[in-house]
Amino acid sequence: MQIKQHINKTTLTNKLLGWFQVCLMLSAIPGSMVSAQDGLGNAELILEYRREVSMVSGQDNTMRLKIFADGRVSVHYPAFMRRAGEHQSSLTAGELNRLMASMYASGMADFEPETAENNIKRLSRGSTDSGRLRLIRTDQDITHIRIASDNGMHEFAFSGLRGKSSQFPQLQALADLSLAVEQLDRLMRETSAP
Repeated sequence: MQIKQHINKTTLTNKLLGWFQVCLMLSAIPGSMVSAQDGLGNAELILEYRREVSMVSGQDNTMRLKIFADGRVSVHYPAFMRRAGEHQSSLTAGELNRLMASMYASGMADFEPETAENNIKRLSRGSTDSGRLRLIRTDQDITHIRIASDNGMHEFAFSGLRGKSSQFPQLQALADLSLAVEQLDRLMRETSAP
């Protein structure tokens, strides 16, 4: 047990060090990351989260959160949603550092959807063979993430994150990513609150 705790602490420390390296890079080399213009000026994009709502088609069906190195937060909700429109807020340096440290600690910058899907297939195959579990396919939202990492921007898409993470709680990478996405959803709600 002590060895596992030491490995987890070492892994977390390495991820946090990676985040601090990204912060130093952003502050030392303007324009080194992806520049994004959103009507408020140029800033370095360090995280973008989008969720495509699969139950809606034929119109804008994507919620979007962008976080910039200067702490600026930009949120978009599609027209069919109660919070429809564009919303902005900002995070203090401390809030931004805590948020990004949490995202890196979740493994978001290293998440590999192919590995997660293969693990799900492996677990599903074993469960259905014994008759204990059957997968039910439904419309699934697609989660898109772009996050600054040591090697530029790490980008991935994953379908049905919430359902799969609750159906396969033994897959720690999915559970951690789902918790991180819940934190981003909470930030979106706070940013768009009246």
